[in-house]
Amino acid sequence: MKQRLFLILAAAATNFAVAQKIDLDKNFVTYQYRGLPHKNLDTTYRTFNVRVEAPSTISSAMSSESIADRIILQGWRKVEYGKGHIQINMAFDDLIFEGQNMSTRVSETKNKEGVVTARTTYYSLTVKYRLRGYYSIRDFNGNTIASQIELNTDRSASWTSSEYTSQYECQNYFNNNRMAISNNLVRKHLDEWTNSVNISINRDYGFPTLTESALFWNTDSKKHPENAAFNQTITKIKEIGKTMYSHEMPASAVTGLEECITYFNELKTKYSGDDKANVKLRYAAYYNIAHLCFMLDKPELALAEADGLEKNEYDVKDAEKLRKEANEMIELFKQNRIHTSHFQIDTNKFKTPSGM
Repeated sequence: MKQRLFLILAAAATNFAVAQKIDLDKNFVTYQYRGLPHKNLDTTYRTFNVRVEAPSTISSAMSSESIADRIILQGWRKVEYGKGHIQINMAFDDLIFEGQNMSTRVSETKNKEGVVTARTTYYSLTVKYRLRGYYSIRDFNGNTIASQIELNTDRSASWTSSEYTSQYECQNYFNNNRMAISNNLVRKHLDEWTNSVNISINRDYGFPTLTESALFWNTDSKKHPENAAFNQTITKIKEIGKTMYSHEMPASAVTGLEECITYFNELKTKYSGDDKANVKLRYAAYYNIAHLCFMLDKPELALAEADGLEKNEYDVKDAEKLRKEANEMIELFKQNRIHTSHFQIDTNKFKTPSGM
């Protein structure tokens, strides 16, 4: 009888422990991987060059060579003008100042009685300007890969001076420093444009090194019996993420992540009850496994976790997000005829169309 009572009490204690409230916290795991091209090109194309046409208002701020140097197509070999499989052509119009407007601001000085004792008028000059750029991409046979894509400033783009107490001084500053102002504006927009071009061409055709900051759910419930092991597993994933690079995913990383998947899978059956805490914990397990599958380049397996998350009926909207991410990854692998986002690239081995 005493033994039976002990078993009943033990079971009750276990059920109480399992039913403990569970809180989830966001944790982010950082790791590197290699981006794959989103647009198809001939797979033998792996060299490129850049050609820049710049008028005087552009070249006085930044030379054509400096602009070309800023364009980098990762995973490709950059070669001399006209020798690549593809040529990125950039062209710019002159910066044109189009209109001026003098603004005024009056500052008043008052005494203790609130009487105005002095007034100072400040002047500032606003000048509208227009600056346009374009880029296109052709292959060495003259075929258009990307037609003329505009790089334009906002139609309301303008430069505004500092304030001056003299209208003449304000206007004179612009007149005397027109070239320097123009150069500063050009450099500002070229910084933005070359960055934008690099993002675009590397997404479409490149193999860039990318850094992912993936969301994982962690527990924050010290009284819950799973809290310590759950936290240790998330810490383990973070440490593994530090060893993953675009050029390499070590075997130890694969083994470690698979061990983490095993742990989260066990939680699904260990906490199979219908109470909210169990459902919430299983949600975290499904979600975390899906992201582990992404880290392992196994999006097909992530789809199964999305289905399980949906059936678990806690925060089911995340299931659709996981499916979308998994299907995009599957399509990208299929399009590039590859099933990994971690591999070496030696650009020095790539030859130009002429074999150089």
